[in-house]
Amino acid sequence: MNRLFKIVGSLVLMFSLFACDDKGSGGAEIRDYSEQFAADNTAIENYLKTHYLEVTHNAHGDVEDMTITAIPAGGSQVSIWDQTTYPLLNKTVKLHNILYKVYYLKTAAGTGDAPCGVDKLYTSYRGTLLTGYQFDYAPNATEISLVGAIKGWEFIFPEFRRGVTVENVNEAGVPDGTLRHEDYGAGVMFLPSGLGYYSQYVGSIPEYSPLVFTFKLYDIQFLDQDADGVLSRYEYGFDANYNLIDTDGDGIADIFDVDDDNDGVPTKEEIRIPGTINQYTYDLIPDCSGNNANPARLRKHLDATCH
Repeated sequence: MNRLFKIVGSLVLMFSLFACDDKGSGGAEIRDYSEQFAADNTAIENYLKTHYLEVTHNAHGDVEDMTITAIPAGGSQVSIWDQTTYPLLNKTVKLHNILYKVYYLKTAAGTGDAPCGVDKLYTSYRGTLLTGYQFDYAPNATEISLVGAIKGWEFIFPEFRRGVTVENVNEAGVPDGTLRHEDYGAGVMFLPSGLGYYSQYVGSIPEYSPLVFTFKLYDIQFLDQDADGVLSRYEYGFDANYNLIDTDGDGIADIFDVDDDNDGVPTKEEIRIPGTINQYTYDLIPDCSGNNANPARLRKHLDATCH
């Protein structure tokens, strides 16, 4: 990555973001996902009703910090649940054959593109338990791949947009070689344990722990998971049953499928510009007739009747 980013963090910090298998550690009982989610959701909603959020901003107006504190006895602070400055949002996620309701706050939407759930991010974040215990902290722009990260990140980060990176100037108006981030997305996610580490005891995180992350999304590296020439951001999505889109129904999601319409011609060949070694950009991939102006067209790499 170029000098736009100072990538920081240690293996200890990074380790806690990556998912483990579902085998309990230390003999922990493997619980029913549905029952555990019900318990986690109750705990999260109680947390939202008994804690308040404070957001500070920098001189540019971007989010500087987000802190969550328990409302003291007799306190007049408005709970996260009841406050309206940053409306409490939720997203339905299907995993483990159940539907999870995931709460999150958007303290800043961001002004650029949004990632898909398998892209690489440049983010700063803080992770805590519902008790307030901080188990992870990365205060500067840190490179994280959503592939392999805990599932909650895959589903919530796409709700936010990146910002821009600006070069600072000195008093004479000359660039001084330092950079700052502006107009980035920022928020808080409240994850049930099924979207975190579930039965694993990871670092200082006990098994079956709901997790709270405050975060900022500075930038994105858009990836092509199957190296077919179509960025994953254009292939990633979910159908009405909350399954990853699989255009040809072959059991391989489009983001991992090298032949998206299962016609025997690899996608990377179907999107090649005739007579060249170059490929169409996604917005210019034509349909079978060669038309690339109709926004409702079925692009040729998704149409098995083309061959």
